[in-house]
Amino acid sequence: MKKSICVIYDVDEKYANKLMNVMNKKKKIPFKTLVFTLEESLLEYLKENALDILIISEDALTDNIKKQRIENILVLREDMEVSNISEEGSERDISGIYKYQSSENIVREVMNYCAKPYIDLSTKAEIIGIYSPINNAYKTAFSLALANAYGEKSSVLYINLEEFSGLGEILAEGNKGNLSDAVYYYKISKESFLNQLEWVVSNAGKINYIPPIKCAEDVTYISTQEWIDVFTYIANFSAYDVIVLDISNAIKEQWKLMQICKRVLMPVKEDYISKKKINSFEAYLLEIGKEAICDSIEKINVPYDSSIRLSSDFMERIEWSVLGSFAKEIAYG
Repeated sequence: MKKSICVIYDVDEKYANKLMNVMNKKKKIPFKTLVFTLEESLLEYLKENALDILIISEDALTDNIKKQRIENILVLREDMEVSNISEEGSERDISGIYKYQSSENIVREVMNYCAKPYIDLSTKAEIIGIYSPINNAYKTAFSLALANAYGEKSSVLYINLEEFSGLGEILAEGNKGNLSDAVYYYKISKESFLNQLEWVVSNAGKINYIPPIKCAEDVTYISTQEWIDVFTYIANFSAYDVIVLDISNAIKEQWKLMQICKRVLMPVKEDYISKKKINSFEAYLLEIGKEAICDSIEKINVPYDSSIRLSSDFMERIEWSVLGSFAKEIAYG
């Protein structure tokens, strides 16, 4: 398979060459990495070549470079509080990476951000994503039932990414923090993050869960890449076997989250409008070249269960309900 081209542009030649050598030694990275230390040379190269990935020092990112044919731009930031840089009139995210961390960590972040279907994104814990462009497809009820089903045999963490989850009566908010706090703790210190996470996590039925966000704006304020970083870190370094992500339409570029999932389940409905919404979403994936993701999605018709309501006894009643039985079949075949 032809390798993508990754360019590192930094006036610090020693730093750039060190990072290039680390990347080129990684067998699983499908990138051929080049180094430039002069803007003129980089722009001359870009006249004849489109670029998959540009890793560039913060003070070197000029308007001329932003205008070039570059799919992904990753900025090496001087401070640890990195964040995305918005481009006016463009849907492209320019993501920040802390420059003075280990080369190994930088490479890992590059792989996560520029994830392609052929990159090995496997994690220690299985990440299961549930997403649907259709409203009222029982997505959240099914997500909880699925998490509870996995909880019979595994240690499960359920994470709801909805702006307005409506789960206050089912999943107690408590006073220990919520998903927004968990992301904040991750940004502050990865070393202490898991300890802080366990302080935030609560329990219901057979699952552990991070209480949903309280401020709706946090879902869109936190970048997709930041969500990915947090979830993959939990999947690789926590004691959980399964992480169930209840993915919201409010998440930008949901397909990026889907790429870290071992399975992506999509509750569907058979009415005309629902089918059109599914078709539109699939057309979008094909248009941006994500056919592999489109093909991997498992569509499911979640049965309506009149005995189940999203109320305080939901987790107690779900196990032996029609919805619970359906979730077990999906989880264990």
